[in-house]
Amino acid sequence: VRQKVKDSVTTEEMEGKRRLEQYNSGLKKQIEENRNRAVALNEKVQAEYSMETQRIEEEGTQDIQGRQNKFEASRREQEQANHDRLQQIQKDQFDREVRSRKEHEGRVNHTIKQLDDTMKQERQNFAKDFDREAQIQKDTLISHKETYLKELFKQKRDFDKRMGLEKSRGDDPFYRLKNFEAKIHEGSDHYELKARVAPHEKDSVDIIIKDDKIVLSARRSYQDANELDGIKTATNNYQTYRQEFALASPIDAKRVVKKVADDGTITAIIPKLPPRIQAKT
Repeated sequence: VRQKVKDSVTTEEMEGKRRLEQYNSGLKKQIEENRNRAVALNEKVQAEYSMETQRIEEEGTQDIQGRQNKFEASRREQEQANHDRLQQIQKDQFDREVRSRKEHEGRVNHTIKQLDDTMKQERQNFAKDFDREAQIQKDTLISHKETYLKELFKQKRDFDKRMGLEKSRGDDPFYRLKNFEAKIHEGSDHYELKARVAPHEKDSVDIIIKDDKIVLSARRSYQDANELDGIKTATNNYQTYRQEFALASPIDAKRVVKKVADDGTITAIIPKLPPRIQAKT
């Protein structure tokens, strides 16, 4: 009985150990399975969490980027609006300055035109008064000159009569007074001189314009020789003559036109200086 009980106890112990081992093995296997399931679940949860986190981050990034884009677009629109407004303000200011400058220039030009018109009228009045006074003075001078020449000629003739020289000189061409038969005509803007010399003397004529005066000068000469019975006789005659004309108005000596024709006719056109240049002179 003891042996049976011992064997039974041993069998029971061995069965208990076997069962315990089976139970431990099953428990260990279950624990391993549970652990594997927990690890797999944890990995799944971590993967889902990572994916959700990434999704949230992506959505947040997109939202932030969208807001940044909206802010940047709003900022650009505001900058453009500010720039446009500044441009408009500058344009309005420039337009006001241009209008103000044009109005000022218009007033200045109007004032200058009024002054120019006044000065022009005064110059015209002065020129008329000056021409009138000059004509009066010229006529007076011509009258005095004619009177002087008549008196001079009369005194010379009386002197020649007293000295008994008039008859002897009258037949001698050397003592005869030679002139150009010149006539001068004054126009509104020029003088015109007409004179004449013998055709064979045309090449010796000089026309000089200087210091508001015109001078005509010419030369003539005559030579003759004769020899008889070894006696040689020679005659040389040389004579110059000139005539001067004082011009009352200033002239433009650079634009004078002078001409001596083949028939001995002398023509000279002497332009006057414009009134404005005369006033400056």
